[in-house]
Amino acid sequence: MSIRMMSLLIAVFSVLQAASAQDFKVKEYTPGENELALQAALDTTEIFVDRLAVGRQFRDQFPDDIAVQMRVSDLLALDNPDLVRDHYKQRAKNEPDNIAAQFLAGRIAPQPGMRQEYVNAILNIDRINYWGLLLKAASFYPEDDPELTKTEATLREAIAVDNSKPYAVSMLGELLVSRKRLDEADNVFTRLSEMLPDDFEPVQRRLVLIPGDFQRHLSIIDAFLKKNPKNTMALDVRARVYRELGDWNGYIESLQRAVAAEQQGVDMYNLACGFSLTGQADSAFANLFAATDAGFSDLTTYTDDDDLLPLHDDPRWTDLLAKVEQNHMMELLRISQQQQREIPKEKTEQAVERTQSKMAPDFTAKTFDDKEVTLSDLRGKIVIIDFWATWCGPCRRTMPLLDQFYKEIMKKEKGKEAEYLGDDVAVYGVNVWERGGTGKVKPFIEKSGYTFPILLAANDVAAQYGVTGIPTMFVIDKEGRVAYKHIGYNPQIVSMLTAQVKELLESKE
Repeated sequence: MSIRMMSLLIAVFSVLQAASAQDFKVKEYTPGENELALQAALDTTEIFVDRLAVGRQFRDQFPDDIAVQMRVSDLLALDNPDLVRDHYKQRAKNEPDNIAAQFLAGRIAPQPGMRQEYVNAILNIDRINYWGLLLKAASFYPEDDPELTKTEATLREAIAVDNSKPYAVSMLGELLVSRKRLDEADNVFTRLSEMLPDDFEPVQRRLVLIPGDFQRHLSIIDAFLKKNPKNTMALDVRARVYRELGDWNGYIESLQRAVAAEQQGVDMYNLACGFSLTGQADSAFANLFAATDAGFSDLTTYTDDDDLLPLHDDPRWTDLLAKVEQNHMMELLRISQQQQREIPKEKTEQAVERTQSKMAPDFTAKTFDDKEVTLSDLRGKIVIIDFWATWCGPCRRTMPLLDQFYKEIMKKEKGKEAEYLGDDVAVYGVNVWERGGTGKVKPFIEKSGYTFPILLAANDVAAQYGVTGIPTMFVIDKEGRVAYKHIGYNPQIVSMLTAQVKELLESKE
């Protein structure tokens, strides 16, 4: 065989090998009995202290079930991250040959270098262990792996070891998005959907990759809904797509299905907006009264929403506003009573991901004066971004609190209440999903007197972050990784952000 022919065969073999490495087969993920039991137990709780009790119970009862321990460690870290870190660190010290103990300690270690010792411990026990490789992929310093090639190779190796667990697949998809390899990312998230056929998040990640292609969005969403016809998250996104297309029949039909599946006040409210804009006042009022009875009761949301302008001259409008105000006062009383049960009071339940292994998607958005802000340019600072819109009632209640936090960290003088952190922390309100254009945003901010910077972002930025409802707030560490995620209005958000920023600053010293 000639040298030329041999070189050609080697080249062909290399191409085939590379193509094989880019694709992979997966198995559907099957949650274990303990994981299902944990979810069932959490579903029966309504307040934070009860969820903490469930978390401690499962932490102690199933110490080597990694899936369970990951969930309970995230939950318990909301109450006291230092205690959680110390618990798993001590376990790893006491059980040096226990892979679960080593992985769980490494997973919550605050820096890549600190994770490496746990990676070494696991791979010394089992050279091709899935959990060891997963932790290794989160252990490279950015300067040691600037193109993420080592991280990618490690994740692919983990998938080859065990293609029934979704964690490495999810991380690989996010990595490919960050490298702008969108076709490959779509393939990976498609595989993730096969692993998690009842989970809408992988589907949503696919939608982010094709912004503006609304017909394809509908095709992908409808394929998911064939298997999960009552998934309200998918139905809500479907409604937003139809709104973008100006198809009010599709918008109304999507939200009717969502309301039939689950009586959520926000879906009833949005459905009423569709009825209002299409001249169906009776149906609009029926859903608005139902929405406020279901807890959607922020008065300014109703009065300032342009979608409801066609209803303002109807005699029922005055009765509706009175009902909204009444229900709002009752909701405040309920929240007050609930918070009295929760100790300490500054700890309230939030949906939080505390892995420090997920890179925050990069994006660029403009300020009011048309200046561009790019997230990656803020690397080295802790960045807090809050997704919001002017029509969103919970957003309106969150924004004065976020402004209070911003003013505290920007104080120049040092004192007992606050310390100037303007060089280390950046805060942005990221406006998305604005109805009728962004022209109303600046007047709203000026009228309210808020001082923290506002960014006007494309809706796909929210989708990149997996945002399905607003307000949703992210705390991003100095390395550009998501450290905390807060969903919904939280009256204690100032104290929570203060504690989280303090922890992230101290962990980097």
